[in-house]
Amino acid sequence: MNNEIILELENFSVKYYTVDGVINAINNINLKIKKGEMIGIAGESGCGKSTLGYGIIKLLPYNAKIYGKILFDGEDLTLKNEKEMQKIRGGKISMVFQDPMTSLNPLYRVKDQFLRILKIHKKMDKEKGLAYAKELLKEVELPDPEQILESFPYELSGGMQQRVMIAMALSSDPELIIADEPTTAIDATIQAQILRLLKKLNKERNLSIILITHNLGIIIETCNRVVIMYAGNIVESGPIEKVFLNPLHPYTQALLYSIPHIEKTNKDKDLPTIPGEVPNLLNLPKGCVFYPRCKYAMEICKENSPKLIEYENDHLIQCHLFNKSK
Repeated sequence: MNNEIILELENFSVKYYTVDGVINAINNINLKIKKGEMIGIAGESGCGKSTLGYGIIKLLPYNAKIYGKILFDGEDLTLKNEKEMQKIRGGKISMVFQDPMTSLNPLYRVKDQFLRILKIHKKMDKEKGLAYAKELLKEVELPDPEQILESFPYELSGGMQQRVMIAMALSSDPELIIADEPTTAIDATIQAQILRLLKKLNKERNLSIILITHNLGIIIETCNRVVIMYAGNIVESGPIEKVFLNPLHPYTQALLYSIPHIEKTNKDKDLPTIPGEVPNLLNLPKGCVFYPRCKYAMEICKENSPKLIEYENDHLIQCHLFNKSK
């Protein structure tokens, strides 16, 4: 990994315009991702993780509007039209979707879906495309690539389908892969294999990967850096060892405290949880979005939204507890 910035979000926001009002899904996020970096995006359901991923490639519903800048290789993707974005999606930026069972078309054999991608992004004919597809399936450690290519998706297990999806994501030699909950629909053993594969690809190809997950354990095991999101905001980010060994934001602390530990679990007590609920994105709190659930909440938290500041080298925090000391 080097210090070259491959993706930068500047004041990036996503709003959904509905009959009930404006949903503030992402709020003025600033984020930089380096070449060869594997970064984890974490938070509860509804915090904006997936919207962030889909927003980067402008793959959002018709009622969504993006604000700010998406700088990829120095170009602002917000200025690209749909035809230009179709070349970037699956080309320079690939996505591994949450559920491979619904991402692969059950009516077409794996080879047909591979060949379509390779024809569009690599201009390969059938013979070269099939040879290249076999090599990619070997790279993602699938046995008998010829048989896999001749199969329909429903003839493969969930783990095999996910490996096929990863191979397809790699087929255009992308610079960035966005993996949205790539281990959700598979069992723990296969999950570990998929994560090991992503780490291997990250290292061998110097491939930038954004790993979106609610599982902090996965991020600890695989990523270089973590971004903690809450109600469409980045509340803390930094290198794995800094954020998880010294969590600063009350929300990050609460997430880590909520992870069950078998050796420490008391069967006579309830598992630890975060009190309260994620706020309604149609009506966010006036000040800090986390203050209604925060045990350290102060008067200033109810009125003023804290700024994201650098607590120390690369460790960023959005909290009045630390804004006061700066």
